[in-house]
Amino acid sequence: MLQVDRLVKRFGTVGAVNDVSFEVPEGSFFTLLGPSGCGKTTILRCIAGLERPEGGRIAIAGEEVFSPSRFVPPERRPIAMVFQSYAIWPHMTVFENAAFPLRYGRNRCHPKELRRRVESMLERVGLAEMSHRWATQLSGGQQQRLALARALLCEPKLLLLDEPLSNLDAKLRASLRNELKTFQRAFGVTAIYVTHDQSEALALSDHIAVLDRGRIQQIGTPRELYRHPANAFVAHFIGDATLIPGELQSDGKGIMTPLGRFETLGPTQAHAGSVLVCFRPESVRVSTQPPTQDIALPNTFSGIARSVDFLGDHLEVAVEAQSWRLKAHVPNSLPIQEGQELTLMVPQEGVIVVPSETDYSEEATPSQRVLNSR
Repeated sequence: MLQVDRLVKRFGTVGAVNDVSFEVPEGSFFTLLGPSGCGKTTILRCIAGLERPEGGRIAIAGEEVFSPSRFVPPERRPIAMVFQSYAIWPHMTVFENAAFPLRYGRNRCHPKELRRRVESMLERVGLAEMSHRWATQLSGGQQQRLALARALLCEPKLLLLDEPLSNLDAKLRASLRNELKTFQRAFGVTAIYVTHDQSEALALSDHIAVLDRGRIQQIGTPRELYRHPANAFVAHFIGDATLIPGELQSDGKGIMTPLGRFETLGPTQAHAGSVLVCFRPESVRVSTQPPTQDIALPNTFSGIARSVDFLGDHLEVAVEAQSWRLKAHVPNSLPIQEGQELTLMVPQEGVIVVPSETDYSEEATPSQRVLNSR
């Protein structure tokens, strides 16, 4: 449905998008994920035709909408866009907002057909009883549904969503992302979603492209990115991660680190020599028993609890182990106090090996600075 090939976009001398390529299958939910300033919204605006790139190619449903010799304006592209602010017109009712693309857009229709289609769509998104209200009388969640209804009435081949949930509170955001996924599946529309919220990306997406400094670092399913990150940036950005430098040993499974020997069940054939050992807070097993001679076992080390935060269903414990900082998620029933010495173990299936980064200094790039765990 969408092909982006070697896309380049600059603002003056700043390269916002640098040689980005990806494809999106029809009917899928594809997310552009990354920190602020990584280029994800710029890519979305290039797809929409709101920005004109300096190079590359964009095709929608097989039709080229941008190349060095061709530029199709936004109103002629088979797209609809839901903005972060929703762009709901305050001087119009709910019905009039939803009907706007059928009155003035590329798919205009007869007034009777317009009313039937708008009423049907408002019914499907749960706004039928509010059709005569002013748009300003809707809650944030209802405005999000209205913006989505208006976009879907355009019958787009691509639905572009620019952080549409970011203005909502956490509980409503979690509820509406489920609705958004349901609507996308029900209508069968191909969606391109932009967010910096990793939980949104993991919950909604069929595939995710992780971006940093205008370049794609990795594309994959949520499980692939979480369990098999291609590099340190992806490992750190997709969920919490502890990254410890190590040397891969000759047996191909052991890695010697400052915390001792680690072993993994995952593949290490793609790596050699210096690597990074990565593990997630939920993979760390914590014991309040003092360290014993078993501390020499692989994947086992001691540490000091520096902070203990109660997060409802679990405790988040910040641990200092030989000057390295890491997090562990443990049952809320475990009696842990600040300053307490702990024994920690990471099972082999929880150990991920990623390529090593050599620059640990404060002058490192953003991707490299996430490794500065000391």
